[in-house]
Amino acid sequence: MNWKDIKEAIMSVLGVLLLIYVGIIVVLYLAQRQILYYPIGINKAPEGVSLLSAIDTQNRGYSPEGWFIPPTDVHKGVILHFHGNAGNVASRYAAFLPLLATGYGALFAEYSGYNGNQGKPSKDNIIADADGYIQKLFELGYEAKDIVIYGESLGSGPASYVATKYDVPTLVLQVPYDSIAAVAKKKYPFIIGLDYLLKDNFDNVEYLANYKGRSLFLLAERDNVIPTIHGETLYNSVSEPKLLHIFKGAGHNDIYETDYLQRVYDFIEKQ
Repeated sequence: MNWKDIKEAIMSVLGVLLLIYVGIIVVLYLAQRQILYYPIGINKAPEGVSLLSAIDTQNRGYSPEGWFIPPTDVHKGVILHFHGNAGNVASRYAAFLPLLATGYGALFAEYSGYNGNQGKPSKDNIIADADGYIQKLFELGYEAKDIVIYGESLGSGPASYVATKYDVPTLVLQVPYDSIAAVAKKKYPFIIGLDYLLKDNFDNVEYLANYKGRSLFLLAERDNVIPTIHGETLYNSVSEPKLLHIFKGAGHNDIYETDYLQRVYDFIEKQ
């Protein structure tokens, strides 16, 4: 085989590899929202839980419904909870029952396209949902000081956004990220220009740049979904007062098996 044949063979291989690479990029681009959002199951609200419709702040023609439990103690506030990317509000409600038993109320915000809600999950829709839920709480007579914003995983995005926008003084973030783009770059380092390809980049560093309240960060040491470094980066970017706890040996979803609710309760009780 002469040099010309070798050169042609190399170019052919490179051409095939380029086509494969472009194909992977196209598939990931088209499927990114299916990768990011997992709306699983439709659950009816249990007895004692009301359906609460978010205000349609963007005139989308629909209002997603969350699960609402008013406080049973007049001295306690309401936790506005934004869950992660998988499942729906039902599992989060069940996990929070011990905290609700202390007298706190909660609005478990359900996203567009989740648990039977109209619309499709996207950054724009989820941010609009978040605006609508907190404005609904204001409409019911709650003030920012009466509300605790709680964001879990993906939900740390809308949580960080509303906490800053509405000057809510207490914020709890469970396994949060600095930005979706930063996490994606670590997971897909071979993708060139990912910033331009990403449709839904929740940027928590940007959202919390001007946050003046107090924040609690709950991170998992062995988190392979959102590696701990992303939560630490966000924590380091946020102003005091703030508190960080890393659960040793825990993975992304293992925090539910720890004493995290006691830590949340202790934090929000210290006004």
